[in-house]
Amino acid sequence: MKLRRQLQGRQGQSLVEMALALPFLLLMFAGLIEVSYVLRNYLVVVNANREGTRFAARGRWFDEPEEWDFIVDRVVAAAGTDLRGNPFFRTQDGDDLPPNVKIAIHYIEVPSQYNEDLGELEKQEPEIFSAPPWGMNCSACEPLSLEELNVIASKARQENEEFNRKYFVEDELLDIPSENNFVIIETWYDHKQLLELPIFTAVLPDKIPLYASTQMRVTLSRELFDERQP
Repeated sequence: MKLRRQLQGRQGQSLVEMALALPFLLLMFAGLIEVSYVLRNYLVVVNANREGTRFAARGRWFDEPEEWDFIVDRVVAAAGTDLRGNPFFRTQDGDDLPPNVKIAIHYIEVPSQYNEDLGELEKQEPEIFSAPPWGMNCSACEPLSLEELNVIASKARQENEEFNRKYFVEDELLDIPSENNFVIIETWYDHKQLLELPIFTAVLPDKIPLYASTQMRVTLSRELFDERQP
């Protein structure tokens, strides 16, 4: 009889301990789910941004402003769908779902010109092209400013001049001076919490902005390069 009472007391103690610990365990489990979900979505944003930049780096989409839409479409397509089967990136309203992504594209040309009479490279000023961003209105999602782009372009021009001076003028390994044209794509995504638990939404915003940016040099195929020669 005494042993039975001891066992019942221990069982009751275990139930009390479980009742006290269970809320914290569930909270930790929910937090783990939310953190995993935001990391998963961040990887989707980064990969889609890189895929769009690789697509743009082929150099076929910068002759006309309308062709930049193909780059945006590639970024959206690379993101795929979310857990509910809806497009992961939405640049426009549709099916009662608001836009949740903002995409900005910048194209920088760093030309090169060799003066045969003087036997030296001429200094060429970089050209910067930026289109109005696609997608949602987001006051906190500011694309690179013209000043920041000028700093990037100046550094690229310096690198290009050093490259041409070494391999075109001195070593004569190139038939024509190299150009250093490149594209930059910025992507902002409104990440929405998966569980939307009040204990989390009270501390964190319901929508967490995720940002990715990729810069890649534009490369031309031989056929496309020949087409663009005067």
